[in-house]
Amino acid sequence: MAPHPLVVNGRQAFQAGDLPGATSLVEMRLKEAPGDIQALELKAVILQGRGDAAGAEAVMRQAIATEPGCDWARNDLTVLLRETGRRAAAELAAREA
Repeated sequence: MAPHPLVVNGRQAFQAGDLPGATSLVEMRLKEAPGDIQALELKAVILQGRGDAAGAEAVMRQAIATEPGCDWARNDLTVLLRETGRRAAAELAAREA
């Protein structure tokens, strides 16, 4: 499925280095469609770009709860947990993936 225009514009803003603009666009999309997996992915990327590992983890877990087969969220969660030194949690996330 093609991403919503707000997600497309948010990705463009993020790539241009406009984190506040990207955040605003993705939040507008999630306000109208909280389960938009592509918007959740963009939000997780933005949060990681800001150094907010806990926020990114929460969004990844939200994506998994919304869509249990969400590959990007499961893979990214495993990497994030490993990178933050949470090896046991990373192993569990990898097994669940």
